[in-house]
Amino acid sequence: MSPFENCINKARVFPRNASARKRIRAALSFTTALVAAALAAPVSAAKTPPIPTLTNTAIDFGLGAGAGQYSPVIGQYPTFTGQSTGVVTDPKTGNFYYSNYLGDVWAITPSTDAATAKDVTIDPDYAVVYAETPKSSYVASVITSVASQCQNFGQVNALGIDTVTQNVFVPCGGENKVFIINEATNNIVASIPVPHPWGAAADETTGTLYVASTAPTNTISVISEKTNTVTATIPVGNDSEYLAVDSKNKQLFVGNYGAATLSVIDIKKGSPTLNTVKATIPLGGAAGLALDSKTDKLYVSDYFNTPNSTVKWGSVYVIDAKSLNIITNIPTPAGCNPLSAAADSAHGTVYVLCYGQNFTNGTIGLVIDEKTDTIAGTFNTLPNPLSIALNPNTGQLLVGTNTAQMFGSVSIYNTNQ
Repeated sequence: MSPFENCINKARVFPRNASARKRIRAALSFTTALVAAALAAPVSAAKTPPIPTLTNTAIDFGLGAGAGQYSPVIGQYPTFTGQSTGVVTDPKTGNFYYSNYLGDVWAITPSTDAATAKDVTIDPDYAVVYAETPKSSYVASVITSVASQCQNFGQVNALGIDTVTQNVFVPCGGENKVFIINEATNNIVASIPVPHPWGAAADETTGTLYVASTAPTNTISVISEKTNTVTATIPVGNDSEYLAVDSKNKQLFVGNYGAATLSVIDIKKGSPTLNTVKATIPLGGAAGLALDSKTDKLYVSDYFNTPNSTVKWGSVYVIDAKSLNIITNIPTPAGCNPLSAAADSAHGTVYVLCYGQNFTNGTIGLVIDEKTDTIAGTFNTLPNPLSIALNPNTGQLLVGTNTAQMFGSVSIYNTNQ
């Protein structure tokens, strides 16, 4: 019982006791003063989500246009051969991996001071990035080319990573295989047959890899990382491409772009419905998925809006990962077709890339505030940003873009404002 309720009860029991009435009046006066003070106290403004800022840490593989055409300073971006298809990062090691349409994969091992770099010098002959920092004159970030054996043009798709096993997954559509690269050596340690592989995502709590096979296969392959073998195949919707593992709620989200649906698969071991679709949610052109396990929210990029939608371009669906209900739908600015996305639990934000060479706003990224599920701001990108990854330990946001028909780049942003 609260002091206030206790006083009221005393007033009812001892209405004629002067001493009691005096105590009651004092308590009521004090309580009233507290309530008045609380109401009069200024309400603190909600903290604005940080807008990513471009750092002058640049990456150039010494190919394509080369460092001679683009200077590695703030606001300018070096390029390399092959449009971006995937980028993933390992927060534990700081390494990140980049792939392109040509079948190439690079491993970038940044220097310990790379996040505070003041200036960058590219040496394409030795595949090294030298960064000047406050702590040292020059520190080197090493770029290693990985022989992915996937050499069919246009067939390398989104990368995946398991930071526990430190395995990087390379879906190779042209070869109908998924290559596994180990971070310790940056060598291929396994090759797993999978038809038309596109997206890859791992459940790090179980050592299970999930690979989406796009049309005409339209399935999810369940792969054991211990044996590197396919243990199950799950039918899903048309053009299954994008994945998000929800280890907390033991489910896998699959964006079926062609079917305009989101498949939800049970991945709880021991469940009678293990590896089966437990729900199908109608959406627009379900593309990039960003899951914030802290808030249990899934953000789905609707690359093209549904036929009956009033949204002129695309939008972002917000889904409750527990109830699987649609919370809201966030319209994106005219000219923005949202594609890849990444969730930032530390800042309560989600970053969404606007893609499309035929659209004027295909050069921006969106910052969504998870508290209000509204667009809080934008940040500039090179044309056609396609791949995105966040390192939560450093706050670095990596964005791979398709700067021209045959060239791409990696831009590094700082989210710790």
